[in-house]
Amino acid sequence: MDEIKNEKKQENKATFTTVVGANPYNNKKVKTNSGFGKSVLLPFFSGVVGCAVVVGTCFGVPSIRENLLGNNSSGAGLSNTRVF
Repeated sequence: MDEIKNEKKQENKATFTTVVGANPYNNKKVKTNSGFGKSVLLPFFSGVVGCAVVVGTCFGVPSIRENLLGNNSSGAGLSNTRVF
């Protein structure tokens, strides 16, 4: 009877093994380099360039410029041109 219990204990020990490195506190996080230039300056200058492209397109294309400004060279009358 004791032999059967000893065999069962040995079988249980053989089937259960511990896993090394399963502890989440052992994993170190890698610090990413997100400096001031990447997180602030790059989006700011991208916005400035995008705004310049939009404004340049609005005033560079003659048909859009005429609709926005309304070419009243005589200045005598107002036209009924809508902006939008």
